[in-house]
Amino acid sequence: MTTGQRIKNARKAARMTQKELGEKIGVTFQAVAQWENDLRKPKFETLQRIADALNVEVKTLDERFTTRLVLEDFFNDGLPPSRMPDYLFENSDGALIKASMETSVGQLLYSFSSLNEIGQQEAIRRVDELTEVPKYQRKNLLNKE
Repeated sequence: MTTGQRIKNARKAARMTQKELGEKIGVTFQAVAQWENDLRKPKFETLQRIADALNVEVKTLDERFTTRLVLEDFFNDGLPPSRMPDYLFENSDGALIKASMETSVGQLLYSFSSLNEIGQQEAIRRVDELTEVPKYQRKNLLNKE
């Protein structure tokens, strides 16, 4: 299920119109419609406002926030990055996501883990901003270039 579908389902479960949700979070109903139709993806801060307005958790709306990192034990044990295991986290379905220091995902996770809470929130915000820059976007069905 896409983020847009999740937003729409949560909005309908809250018995709210697109206009009502937009007013509650300070955007137009057109912005809400674009998210629900997967034409745009809300930034993390906006997603948090949507979740608050609909009285749900952010992870309910965006699958990127349903992963449970299992890095804490690894980094708390003080092991060097070269000993990072290949399988670091699992998604909400329990499927393991492979990452190691040889992959960009592993490098990103290792750097992210060294940040405090404020730094992690800033990192999320900055990565979210990069997803809006066309030259950094993956080519996919929604973004044909």
